[in-house]
Amino acid sequence: MKSKGAASLVGNKSILVKEKGGDMKIFAIKVRLQLVPLLGMILGCSPAFYSSCASPQKEEAEFVDFISRYEEVYLPQSLEIQDAYWRYAEVGTDSNLIKVGSLLKARHRVLHDQDAFRYLSRLREKGTISDPYLQRQLEVLYRMYLPCQAPLGIQDSILSIELDLKHRMMARLSDSGMREADFVLRNSKKEADLEKAWLYVKSSGNELGQKVRQLVRLRNRLAQSVGFDDYFALSLFLEEQEESYIDSLFHELEGSTEEAYMAMRMRLDSVLFPDRGNSQLRPWHLRGKFFRLGQRAYGTARDGFYEYVSMENVVVRFFSSISLDLSDVFARSRISAQSVYLPWLSCINMDCGQDVRIIGRISGTESDMQMMLAMAAEAAYYKHISHSLPSLLRCPSSPLIFCGIAAFFARMAAYPNWVLSMGVFSAGQTFGLKGSTLRAMRQDQLFTCRWWLMMYDFEKRMYENPDQDLDVLWASLFSKYMRIDLGSERLGLSDWAAENYFSMYAVQAHNFVMGELWASQLLEHLCQIDSRMGKESNPNIVGDGDAGQYIKRYVFHPGASQSWQDLTVSATGSPLSNQAFLRQFAR
Repeated sequence: MKSKGAASLVGNKSILVKEKGGDMKIFAIKVRLQLVPLLGMILGCSPAFYSSCASPQKEEAEFVDFISRYEEVYLPQSLEIQDAYWRYAEVGTDSNLIKVGSLLKARHRVLHDQDAFRYLSRLREKGTISDPYLQRQLEVLYRMYLPCQAPLGIQDSILSIELDLKHRMMARLSDSGMREADFVLRNSKKEADLEKAWLYVKSSGNELGQKVRQLVRLRNRLAQSVGFDDYFALSLFLEEQEESYIDSLFHELEGSTEEAYMAMRMRLDSVLFPDRGNSQLRPWHLRGKFFRLGQRAYGTARDGFYEYVSMENVVVRFFSSISLDLSDVFARSRISAQSVYLPWLSCINMDCGQDVRIIGRISGTESDMQMMLAMAAEAAYYKHISHSLPSLLRCPSSPLIFCGIAAFFARMAAYPNWVLSMGVFSAGQTFGLKGSTLRAMRQDQLFTCRWWLMMYDFEKRMYENPDQDLDVLWASLFSKYMRIDLGSERLGLSDWAAENYFSMYAVQAHNFVMGELWASQLLEHLCQIDSRMGKESNPNIVGDGDAGQYIKRYVFHPGASQSWQDLTVSATGSPLSNQAFLRQFAR
């Protein structure tokens, strides 16, 4: 049964009204009619629609009309949601969070329209839509509607817990004690201080663990209500991904990085613990933004150099140099060390078009520069999607590609040629730090790769059975992937739940890994076709407008008109594999 407030594309007729001043509001005029004549009225088909053999041309025309009516409701709703989230990111008040929640509930009710979903399902099963852009829009719509066919009570409960976890996490990251702990973990060399800071970070594990378990159970109920074994399987389907393919890819990646990882671990142990032998690395040596292990190990503390540069200016100049102008994006953005509530950087497309912004706090470190480059890449993606595409396709091809382009540009801050060309380091500083910087980058890539492989494995097993002993599972996988013993004293404390990932994301760890593989593959391809780029280990991309134009044409411009698999072949020259990443970081 539909909610009283649901805006239905098949059960109700929604009319878009332009008012004075250009403001647009949606007025849902409820027309209570029987299902069959209603379909005839809204979709322009006969009462015998479901049993008729309409021509493909007529079905395409009817689908175009369906899309138009969908957009009349959905697009203005999206503007409201983005505006509410922007306001929450700015000031963080409860009222703004409540508004975000109420708007998301309203969206769920639009997508809960069962008549509309039945129409999309039957159209998809018939396979009569031949226009490629309409085919993609049908697939996008089907996967948007599918999870929202679950009972609204389950959807509301999930949303409530998700918003609560995000709010708690943001409050925790804004806490002075947490900021101090993060600083210690990134910079200190004192074992006692590192351990104390790590324990402080993990102190919220038990409290959060109960919430996360409850959320996982609810998500599984949602997935099962729409025909999937668990939420993990549903999420992969919604992103057009195959679990067997990912498992095979990651199994190979784990085995292929093992030797390089262990060799690096031995070298690292000898540097960090010269008097204690090998295998002394503890979990608090990993904690810190982007696992900044390399800086601490080799004494290459590059954070200090960023105190003397305007990161925003550097990023705008860099993207402009490769023919991707973002000056308008940064003019609208809110990036600050203190006056913004959001404790990390986020890119928001406010209007599904040109109004793209970045918001969040920075503290002037190398990892902040990496995050700013990543968010600028996301902004460039949104901005340069072809405006000739239908609005449903004016978005990134998939989260995997979004992560991939962010990873591609985030790496720039670690390349000596980039920091020299952008004036972050002097020639002398760049020469002195070149070797250690590249070693640190390789270390961080190997650690981060193994970390997200572990997170993927853990999350997959958690959704398979959320009632198992997750502390034992966490310790077992930590030992398997990171080769670090957490110790029996950590059992029962839900250390896993204190990871921000579980408060922010659901089933995205695989995209972080595959995004890095994709970034390596794109870089290798660019170096092969563009002689100006040089070598993958230290590319010369600053000022290379051809590289920017290539990315704009083959990555940004298609939007969601191509599947991530097709876009990967088009942009990188081959299907996604581990090989480019392994050549760059594990051999």
